[in-house]
Amino acid sequence: MHWGLVVADAERQAARDAATADTLREIVGLLGRGGEVPPAKTGRKTTGRPAPARKSSATQ
Repeated sequence: MHWGLVVADAERQAARDAATADTLREIVGLLGRGGEVPPAKTGRKTTGRPAPARKSSATQ
């Protein structure tokens, strides 16, 4: 195997390991707070009332 390929493979594995470590830290942090998962931030504000009914194009 060429040394450049060995180095590239090692760099990819290191990046994957770092991402795994970050994910595990996040999971442990959630477990430390009692497993509470914060709500997803969608950027939309909710009004607290149901959305208006949609009209089907087939019934018009």
